Amino acid sequence: MNTPALLQTVEKLTILNENYEPETIDYYGSNYSFGLLQAGSKAVSQTLQVKNTSNKAVTYTAKVKLHDSVTTDPYRPKDTPDPDNIKVKLSSTSLSVPGGETQTFNLTVQPTKGAEEGVYEGEVLLTSSNRYDPELHLPFVIHVGEPEDTQFGFDNMTLSSTILSPGGDPITVEALLQAEGVNVIELEAWNLDDEYVGTLAALFNNYEPFAPGPITFSNIDGTYVSGSLIPKKLEPGVYKLRLAGHIVDPDLPRGEQIVETYEIWKSFKVEAKSNRSTLSTSKELKQIADQFKADVVNTEEVGKAVLELPEKSDLVTFSVTESSHPDLIDNEGVLVALPEKGAQTVTLWITLTSKENPDETAQVKVNVKLKAEAKEEAENDADEASEGLTEG
Repeated sequence: MNTPALLQTVEKLTILNENYEPETIDYYGSNYSFGLLQAGSKAVSQTLQVKNTSNKAVTYTAKVKLHDSVTTDPYRPKDTPDPDNIKVKLSSTSLSVPGGETQTFNLTVQPTKGAEEGVYEGEVLLTSSNRYDPELHLPFVIHVGEPEDTQFGFDNMTLSSTILSPGGDPITVEALLQAEGVNVIELEAWNLDDEYVGTLAALFNNYEPFAPGPITFSNIDGTYVSGSLIPKKLEPGVYKLRLAGHIVDPDLPRGEQIVETYEIWKSFKVEAKSNRSTLSTSKELKQIADQFKADVVNTEEVGKAVLELPEKSDLVTFSVTESSHPDLIDNEGVLVALPEKGAQTVTLWITLTSKENPDETAQVKVNVKLKAEAKEEAENDADEASEGLTEG
């Protein structure tokens, strides 16, 4: 779906180099986990941003929706405790962002004292003032409960998919941290020869221990770093996924800083080529076509395009391919001439072509009303009147 803006989290991701020295990079996510919060605990905030990827200003109205069920698995939704026991607030509910710029705002959540133990899901929803622009969604999850006093490291490691496809959706990795004192958590890729390939993601907060509870790594797309901060992509193949939690003491001599390590393993596959296109069906292309609206920007100046078509889209290309009156507007959408008198409606056909599969297309019709120039129309009326007098 063509959208002029993105809704993202704004986070600082710290990864460690080979000497376990922290390096911080900017990270922009499409969802967020507030982790484990205790009932009655203090409010927690997360910064979000609207990134305008177009060259025109956009305006959105923002609101928060809490779900009545846990929808991580839409085929087996689970009832959630009473969402009214989670206080949610946005720092701004109206967002206007100039073309090419970003605007930040905050999402704040707080479980009340009466919040029951369990998982709460919700989303931040942005609705555009332009009815043709799609809504923007950012899901979030809150776990309410008490930390477990246990030393079994990790448990319940799950992957949203065991197959990573180029051009497909990133995967999400979740697990339950049970050990106390863990202050570095890394998600690593290893080959089948038990050789380390690289680090896909990491959690680090200036050596402060993480509270036991659920942890989530989102947007795992096969990008990794190894020995440097230059990102690389995993080659196609089968890999082992290692989730490692370390207790690191930075005051110890180098090489002795890792006091304890907990780990859990899964496997996944990186495909050579995506089995599904970004526009996987003609139905999806049709949805874009149904929401498409062309701007008529020129009905007077000969030699210039009549329509302004979207230029930035990762999914489709837009082009004028046919005109009902090429003597007025040619088959490429350029104004050739104005009607000699009165008004004339010209129908243009816009072809939307999938970038992933050029054989996949859809068409939209746009009607353009042209009017004769006022001077020429007046002269024509005068001539007709003169002819009428002569005949009389």
